[in-house]
Amino acid sequence: MKEKVLIALVLVFFIGFLSITPSQAEPAAKPKLPVLMEFGRGICIPCRQMKPILESLARESEGQLVVQVVEIDSKPELTRRYRIMVIPTQVFVDANGQEVYRHLGFYPKDDLVAKLKELKFIK
Repeated sequence: MKEKVLIALVLVFFIGFLSITPSQAEPAAKPKLPVLMEFGRGICIPCRQMKPILESLARESEGQLVVQVVEIDSKPELTRRYRIMVIPTQVFVDANGQEVYRHLGFYPKDDLVAKLKELKFIK
């Protein structure tokens, strides 16, 4: 009797295993993109000046770059992890998750775009 139950369980396992398609077995991998993180606060004047620049950049570089605005009060653990001491701070992270550059303070759009092109984050 135990052998029949064991055989039945093994068959159910293999039938279930064989019916899983590759798309069900693992999620589709999304292409990794570089990330520009802006650390700041809503009351900071240079941070507010950066907001339209970052919004414009996010639209213009869609599919090439992820632009994230990080409110330091809302994300203290992320702020500590990146050792943010001055706001605004822009942190450039490559597609492998490595920080490759950092800028402190207001960053004019032309200079920011030039740096992103230099780092090959955008075309």
